[in-house]
Amino acid sequence: PLPGMEDGDLAPLEYALPQADVFGRDAMNQVYIRAGWGAADTMITFRAGNVFTHHGHYDAGHFTLFHGAPLAVNSSTYGDFFGPNRLHYAIRTVAKNSLLVMRPGERVRPTAHFVPNIADGGQRIVLPTGGAIRDTEHWRRNLESGLHLAGGELLRVDHLADSHAYLLADLTAAYNTPAHDEGGIGGKVVSVQRELFYLFEEDVLLVNDDVSVVDPRYLAKWLMHSIERPQIDDLRLLRGEENDGILETDASLAVVRNGNSFVRVHRLEPVDGVMRLIGGPNHRYYVEYDGDDRALDGVNVAPGAAEDARFEIADWRIEIQPRQPRGHTRFLVALVPSLDRPSLTPVSPIAVADDLARGVEVGQTAVLFLEPTGTGPISLAAPLQADRLYVTGLEPFSPLQLTSDHAVREILANGNGVAYSPLHGLTGRLELAW
Repeated sequence: PLPGMEDGDLAPLEYALPQADVFGRDAMNQVYIRAGWGAADTMITFRAGNVFTHHGHYDAGHFTLFHGAPLAVNSSTYGDFFGPNRLHYAIRTVAKNSLLVMRPGERVRPTAHFVPNIADGGQRIVLPTGGAIRDTEHWRRNLESGLHLAGGELLRVDHLADSHAYLLADLTAAYNTPAHDEGGIGGKVVSVQRELFYLFEEDVLLVNDDVSVVDPRYLAKWLMHSIERPQIDDLRLLRGEENDGILETDASLAVVRNGNSFVRVHRLEPVDGVMRLIGGPNHRYYVEYDGDDRALDGVNVAPGAAEDARFEIADWRIEIQPRQPRGHTRFLVALVPSLDRPSLTPVSPIAVADDLARGVEVGQTAVLFLEPTGTGPISLAAPLQADRLYVTGLEPFSPLQLTSDHAVREILANGNGVAYSPLHGLTGRLELAW
């Protein structure tokens, strides 16, 4: 009960439950973030867990975004268990809001049910059609050996009420790596990390990813699925038709709509990236069968999908990728939800002179993501317009020094490596040292 309440009265949900929490820590690793408990309030979900059963999906790093209606969604449907749609699309990473790494010639055949070979570029498929995990101890023994059930790992989770929610996840083990490759051909990723930073006051979600691959010819992709066709300027048709095919643009902004709900999708990194739009009746389940998208010769894996009134079918997906493959790809995407019309909240990248951080200004707030292996100092290329600053990627409780034209300020990171400072009195270009 809250002060002034009578015995037996129940507190409203917003007072009784946290705005963010983790369920199944070190196992399922499911994170839920809520801006409130109203029907139109923003809700974000995230998963970065391990494999448990053959009913699971290969979705480490997958997030969803709801604001009045589903905006970033899981595009799987619950259809035929042994059908092509489930095996070659629905359970795979390509159907999620996660990351693909395209490896040309990749073989994906975990069981005899996987005919033909179709390589979506996603995570290892371990228990797709059957498995016998006897108990939790048997499961634990098979995380790093045997079946290799390890997937995502939550490294940091930070939440301050009405301020921010932050998480850092290592997704590396979910993919084929040099240490363990289901195909036995040396792995395709060295490291895959994803950070989510949600600003409650601004109602903005930032997704920051760092992908290092074994071979610089392997192409990394950032995915987001939507129910309706996103609005994107200057699209070039690559395959099919405008409302049923694959299109590409150099534009950095997409607007996703679902009824009266909107989300602006800003590509901030890679700077030289392109945005692809894939969907329509004959492309909503499109998969590259050979792990190579240089020729768009994939298939629409529709047989076995459950397309009925029980499901809100995701017809489209956005793919962000660098113009050319590279050994190390950075993605930074800002998602700005709103009702009735697209939000007018300004979003702009922060230029960092030393390339040891990535950042974004959203309204009056700036967020800097330090590189995992970087060391200071770093200098911002231009003065910030924001009046407050968050910095992630610091060691827990480590000091951070901010130096401007006329002032020096030292602050401490919290136990999850997040530092905060108002910027009043810090005018001109900032330098950060830690």
